[in-house]
Amino acid sequence: MSWNRALYILILLSVLFGCKETEKSTEDHSDQWKSAQLIEAEIVSKIHSYPTVKIIDLRPTENYLEGHIPGALSLSRAEMTAPEHPIPGMRALPKQLAATLGSKGIKNTDTLVLYDGRGNAEAARLWCLLYANGFTNSKLLNGGYGAWTALELPIESGSVQNEPFSFEFKGDISQDLWIDTEELHSWLQDTTRNVTIIDTRTHDEYSGKRQKANALRAGHIPGAKRIDWADGLNYHGDHQVKSIEDLQELYERIIEERSDTIVVYCHSGVRSSFTTFVLTQLLDYKNVRNYDGSWTAWSRRPELPIEQDSITQILK
Repeated sequence: MSWNRALYILILLSVLFGCKETEKSTEDHSDQWKSAQLIEAEIVSKIHSYPTVKIIDLRPTENYLEGHIPGALSLSRAEMTAPEHPIPGMRALPKQLAATLGSKGIKNTDTLVLYDGRGNAEAARLWCLLYANGFTNSKLLNGGYGAWTALELPIESGSVQNEPFSFEFKGDISQDLWIDTEELHSWLQDTTRNVTIIDTRTHDEYSGKRQKANALRAGHIPGAKRIDWADGLNYHGDHQVKSIEDLQELYERIIEERSDTIVVYCHSGVRSSFTTFVLTQLLDYKNVRNYDGSWTAWSRRPELPIEQDSITQILK
């Protein structure tokens, strides 16, 4: 065999096996990001330019315009809420949310990566809305925008606009992720039902020391146990979600049985959305309800009972 022919065969084999290795690597990479509900910035940096991947930035518009992940679309909290509802912050109905997504050029077949800049509570709110409407192909960027900038990955300023698309929810729309005031009140009166209520607000809100805007009373729902939503991540650090082991230890302190029904709430249903994501997607609890309207809704019903810390009542 001549050296030229031997060299040709060697190069051909190298190309063939190299292509197979590249293909295998791509498949492995694809499997990794498609199966994850919580996705890392390093993975997002490799897929954010894919035509079927849309990045959604849920930070305030001014922050988005200053700098965001290249190609990211901006979506505000107002676009996730029902504008005509008498209780501020209530979730947008499917038709409204679908129109919003379509106006941004999002398709039913897209994979959505969601992030904000304050621990992903806003991002989790959108995740809950999508998931409850049958759209399950959305993920939270672990650590949010800070995780992207910490890796010194490229950013761009200004706004991004795509050609509008006629988006509609095609999956099974489920109300099993939500609970309203009437249903929660009836559950609390049913002694045969095991319900664990988790208040995800700050201690001052829970105790009644602080009354936020739109609430008409201060305190918490009777029997609610408090685990701040921010305790599920390194809130004063990199905003990364804590380990599964740490999360299990955190919530098993108050959840007696995995079969129990768990109701989570905050002030308006945003911070509790993050806890809903953690419990359902990372810890695999099956019976979790996010109280839409949360303390804002409960506090506006004077006939409903509330509790406050005794020291708070004395100080008042």
